Parts: sequence; C-alpha cells; structure tokens
Amino acid sequence: MLENLFKFNKRKTNVKIEFIAGITTFLSVSYILFVNPQLLAETGINYHTVFLATIISASIGCFLCAFCANLPIVIAPGMGINAFFAYTMCMGMGLSWQSALLATIISGFILIIVSITKIHVVIINSIPQILKNAITIALGFFITLVGMKNAGLVISNSATLLSLGNLQDPKVILTIICCFIAIFFAIKQHNLGLFYTMLIGVVASLICQYIFKIDLGLMPITSFQLPDLSTLNINIFGQIDYASVLTNFNFWIVIISLVFVDFFDVTGVLLAAGNKAQLINDEGHIENEKEVMIANGIATFVGGLVGTSPTVTYMESISGIIVGGRTGFVALIGGICFLLSALLLPLINYLTPIMSIITTPALILVGIMMVDSLKNINFDNLCDIAVSFITIIITITAYSIAAGIGAGLITYVILQVMNQQKVNLLTILLAIIFIVYFIFL
Repeated sequence: MLENLFKFNKRKTNVKIEFIAGITTFLSVSYILFVNPQLLAETGINYHTVFLATIISASIGCFLCAFCANLPIVIAPGMGINAFFAYTMCMGMGLSWQSALLATIISGFILIIVSITKIHVVIINSIPQILKNAITIALGFFITLVGMKNAGLVISNSATLLSLGNLQDPKVILTIICCFIAIFFAIKQHNLGLFYTMLIGVVASLICQYIFKIDLGLMPITSFQLPDLSTLNINIFGQIDYASVLTNFNFWIVIISLVFVDFFDVTGVLLAAGNKAQLINDEGHIENEKEVMIANGIATFVGGLVGTSPTVTYMESISGIIVGGRTGFVALIGGICFLLSALLLPLINYLTPIMSIITTPALILVGIMMVDSLKNINFDNLCDIAVSFITIIITITAYSIAAGIGAGLITYVILQVMNQQKVNLLTILLAIIFIVYFIFL
C-alpha cells in the first residue's frame, strides 16, 4: 500500500529512510510550536489558540503534501511572515487580530486560485535561471544564519548588527561539537548521520545536565494534560466591523503583501528543495509543485480560520532530503508528529531549552550542502555574479526569501536593459511590482 502511494522504489528510497527523514525534518521545524504562540499572543490572540492552530494548519499542510504532491516538504506557519502579521499588520497598521486573521483567510483563498489556474507556472517561468541558482545558494546561507542565531553562535549587536555569541556557554559548546559530528557523518556519506547527530545532541545534553550537573535549563516534565479544544472557538467573523475593515486601504495592502511574500517564499523553497532532491524536470519545475502550492493555500486558509498566521513551505525540509527523504512519506511523518505534539506538550516544553543543540547542526549542514550550487554560477559573467550576490546578501540581511528574490530580479532586469539584452515582459512586470512593494512596505 505504501509503495503504491509513495513510489519508494521509483525514487530509490525505503520506509526506514523516509521515516527517519520525517523525524529529522520535524525536529528541524518544531521550534515553530514554541515561537509562533509566543509571538502572536502579543496581538491579543490566546496563546493556546495559536498553539493548537499552528498544529492544525501544519498537519493539514503536511498531509496534503504527502498524499496529493508526494513530496518531502513540510508546511507550517512561517517565521518572518508571522512577525509581519504581529508587528506590521496589528501593531504597525492598527488592524485588530481578528481583521488580520480575515486577511490571512482571504490571502489563502487567493493562493489557491493562483495555483489552480496555473498562474504560478507563468510566474516561475519568468524567473531567469541565474536567479533560480542564486535562490538555492541564498537559502543555504540564510538557513545557516537561522541555525547560528537559534544556537547563540551569533547574537545581535547594536554597534555591528551581529557578533559572536558566548563561546563559553555549555549549549554553544555542545552545538559546535554536534556540528562537527554532523559534518563528519556527511563526509563519510552516512545517510543517517544527521539523525544520529540529533540523538547524540539529546543524549549529550542529558549527560551534561544530570551527570556533570551543568545547568542547560532542563526542567522536570509537568503532568500530562489534554489540549483545551474550546480555545479554538474564536468566531472571528462575528467580531469584525466589516464596514470599517473593508474600506481600510491598509487591509487590502496587507492581503496583497501576504500573497506576494507567501508565493515567493514557497517558490524559493520548492526550487531549492527540488534541486537538492533531484526532482526538477527539464522545464525547470519541481514535480507536483502545483499541488504543494494548493496545499499551502489551503493550510493558510484553515490556519486563518482557527487562529494563526499564514503557512509556508519550510526550508528546513531540506534537512530531511539530505538524510535521504524523497517522497511524501516524509511529510506524512511530519504531519503525524505535529498532531502528536498536542498530546506531548510537556515533553516538548522539557526539550525546548536544548532544542537549538538538536536542530542547529542540521540547519548548518543543510546550508553547507546547498551552497554547492555556487558551481552553477558563471564567474566569467559579472552580470550573473551581481545578480547572485544581491540575491544572497539581501536574503540574509533582510531575513526574507521573498526580499532576496525581489532584489535579485530587479538587479537582473536593470543590468539586462543597460546591456541592451532582451528581457521577458513578465519578468519586467514582476520587477516593477517588487519595486512598488519595497517602496510602500
């Protein structure tokens, strides 16, 4: 039955590899279960509502990726876009959290329509190949920065923006050791190396905490508690002043922004994941990309209904691909893990202080593996170098995949026009839209 559903033999994999890839991917993205409720609670949404909504939208997105797209892609409420939801939409523009959720619902519906009507194919085809290569490299650097930041390897600095963290911190030391272990396994081409590294991180943390008495912040596990499903009864449609909301210019601006950012986030991750999993066809598209985009639109739509910000395809999915995941079984395991998280909240809270030790080596190794796309850049062509460099540096400094794509696209169009080269009309239009987006947001 599983072979018929997921085509293991065709993609040269098996249930064991896919299962471990699924667990690895889930552990890499599980931080969203803690971060998302804390962040969105600042807007006034109940913490437990967001926690359950995060689980529901993520599990739906993962199951759709598993059974409809058969791809090892995990979908969950996105980092970055949730900050936009909280700090720009609600706190900056003054929208209530109910209105912000309504905007999320509408943006999810638009994403579904865009995906079904194949508009996404036209848009992706308009992205030049050099930019597609640069996106993969940019994601490699970006995911590495995310991992280093989570682990405290780099910290914010008011004078220099970033600086090295406290290298005497036991968590940082354990993280560095686990990074070398992960790289060693990769050099030896051990398919399960990343998974074993995560297990080593957990065991090493427990030994440090309970045998060597090094305080890593682990607290006793609290008593088991079923999730309170009543918190999902938020009834946003009955709490909105539609006359003022629908005539609010900012409301429609944020809807366009959500669709725009979400679409290009998903596009960037699909291109990078497809390259790494060798699932890109001759036309430059990942297999079943339409189904993934529809899945993300549906997950965003449902997430808005139950109380969370838009979902995205997670770049951390590539950690499972590196382990060997190639089918939707990875996403299925991820979806099941998200559902179980509702029951295992005490265990999740227990592991939270050491989660960076578990996940950072995976993120950094993924970054290392992704920058091999540098070999696809023509270093004899300064235009290609400039487009790649701008895409990479803006993705990292703006902490946004969509911003990196936009900056790279604008750079490409300007340089091509200056050199009197032909440029696809839709590519020019996308560049103009990005320029407007950057000016007003």
